[in-house]
Amino acid sequence: MASTQRVQLYSATALTATTTNGERVGLPTRARNPIGYLTVSGANGATTVAAKIQHSPDGTNGWTDLITFTTTSAGASANEVILPTLGVGVLIDRVLPHVRAVIVLGGATKLADVTVDMYVENYSG
Repeated sequence: MASTQRVQLYSATALTATTTNGERVGLPTRARNPIGYLTVSGANGATTVAAKIQHSPDGTNGWTDLITFTTTSAGASANEVILPTLGVGVLIDRVLPHVRAVIVLGGATKLADVTVDMYVENYSG
């Protein structure tokens, strides 16, 4: 039987770094069916936010993009829920055991509140 688990990958208020790699987070064994959730608020009028979730087999090497969110317009807020795909209409249902968020701020002035979460189904047994 599966249960859904929320995994917070990144949360920051007043983020100003151009590129931020979130900490590595280990997922439950047999985690499947990932869903990414991005929240952007408090963005300066000149700030854009690009975010993605990467996964890795060992948490150190082989980081590959799993979910890429839509880049926000300058100064815009965002709430986006997205499923990972291999291309048009091909969903990914499996996720490697380690994940992290990558946030890139663009624009002349970089300032935003950003949260990246992922929900996975945790299969026991």
